[in-house]
Amino acid sequence: MATLAWGAWGDEWALNEKVSFNGTTKRVTVNSGVTSINLRTDVYSAWCRWTVREDNLRFPQAMRSAGGDIIPGGETGITFFTINDWKLCYDPNVVAVTGVLYSEDYQTAFWSLDGTRPIYPATVSSLVNSSVSYQNVVSGVALTAEQTANAVWGATTRTLTALGLTPEQIAAAILAAAQITPIHADMRKNNGALVIGDGSVANPWRGEGVSV
Repeated sequence: MATLAWGAWGDEWALNEKVSFNGTTKRVTVNSGVTSINLRTDVYSAWCRWTVREDNLRFPQAMRSAGGDIIPGGETGITFFTINDWKLCYDPNVVAVTGVLYSEDYQTAFWSLDGTRPIYPATVSSLVNSSVSYQNVVSGVALTAEQTANAVWGATTRTLTALGLTPEQIAAAILAAAQITPIHADMRKNNGALVIGDGSVANPWRGEGVSV
């Protein structure tokens, strides 16, 4: 019996694989004694190696992957899928799984060791590996200058209020900040009226149409 077992799985044992493949039953089984597997290195890569041994390409494809695109500093996360009715069989009480795996044929890709009972692991997310890249996207209607100013002042007031300041203290804080970093304004316009002059003695500020 041991000789027969070695003949059936000798390649997997010799390569120290963590999983074994059965193309007839379409099962990927985590080997006895294994306590953790990485879906990328221990399952998907092992399946790729298995397909080129002997005549295993005659069996339906077991897995596919999505993602893994190269980006600055790393790559996007990789998601794996079992296809053509293949199942990953293991004992969740013994084996920890790293990675994201879905099934194109069943509600779950994970099954009991005998392949008869579905296993539903905790919900997982496919994340970016090594590097995260963000792009800000603005949607909707752009704010006017007045709406933007109101939003800024509103946010400032809420922040200062959260600190326990009174309205008088808030006003004093805003005026103090304005003294440090003056608020630049176009003095040629005041209350909707056009103001002319450069503020000098020879040409003082005055309303349009008013002589010096």
